[in-house]
Formats: sequence, structure tokens, C-alpha cells
Amino acid sequence: KAGGTKILYVFHEPWRMTLRFFMNFLWGEGLVGTVKGAMAHHVTVPTLRLADTVILASRYGLEEYHKSDGRYNRNSVYLPLLYDDEAPGEIAELLRQKLYFGFIGSLCRSHGFDQYLSFMRWALERKLDISFLIASRNPLPDHVMKDPLFSQNAGKIEIRCGRPLGNDEMNRCYAESMCIWNLYRRST
Repeated sequence: KAGGTKILYVFHEPWRMTLRFFMNFLWGEGLVGTVKGAMAHHVTVPTLRLADTVILASRYGLEEYHKSDGRYNRNSVYLPLLYDDEAPGEIAELLRQKLYFGFIGSLCRSHGFDQYLSFMRWALERKLDISFLIASRNPLPDHVMKDPLFSQNAGKIEIRCGRPLGNDEMNRCYAESMCIWNLYRRST
């Protein structure tokens, strides 16, 4: 903060520490995920106190912040964050590249990966003309492609998982997707 520098902190997924929240988190993320989440929140508090402004990316996130962590820093704003399609070229060419209904991000319950898989199942059972893209640094859980419906439709499922994805590759995943599953159970 020296020399008049302002700190703006984007608080991506605020949450209230309630017994109900912990039980849901424990059920969805397991014991290790719950402990990691609690530790991440504990480490976040000093940053909230230090920031000049806390930016929340959803109305729900702003409400949750004011109910719980707002006591650490009252100066907060709602600013929805949108992906800017950085792919070069003509719009018509970009539209021709849209091939997938994509999931891009952490393969966990808090990001709705289980619901994405349910939608995939629903679409594949009805033989809808939809191809899917799953992109994540996380490895794809073994049970996904062991599922007979998914393995029989492997040609309709593009998997880019289990390694860090560079910025250009992430942009390509967005550019190739007509729609992105973007659900955060704690911030939407």
C-alpha cells in the first residue's frame, strides 16, 4: 500500500461458515476438500482486511459476503466478470468453430461437475446432437469413462484433463464451445 497503491481483491467464492454449509460441503467435497476449503477461507481473511475494495463477481456472492465476511472489510462492490473471447478472426469463422457444450474448470461438486455429467447423460440417452468438452487441470475421475453410456459415446466427448492448460489452450476451449457450464454452488 506504499505510495498510494490501492489493493482490489476479487473474492471469487465467498461462503458462510455454518453447520449446514459444512455438512453440505463435507458431503460434496469430502473431508480433505472441506479441510482445504476451511483453510483457504482462514488464509483469505487477512487479505480481505488489507484490501481497499473487495470485488464480488455475483449478486449471490455479494449477499453471502455481507452476511459473513463483510465484517472484515465493509468496502465491497458487485462487478460481474465475463470471459472476453480473445480468439482472432472473423465472427463467421468463430461461429463455425463452436463444436461443444463445454465444462471448463475444477471437476468438483462445488463447480457443478456432477450436474454437468447428469446433463450429459440426459442428452446422450435422448441421442441429442451435442458434443461435449471437458477441460480441467484435474484428472478426469475414472468412473466417468467407465460409465457404459459415456464410453459408448466417447466420440462425442472431447477430454482435455489431467494437466495444466495454458492461456491459449483455455481460450481455444472457450472459442470451440457454443455454451459453457459455469455453475458455482456458492456464488450463483
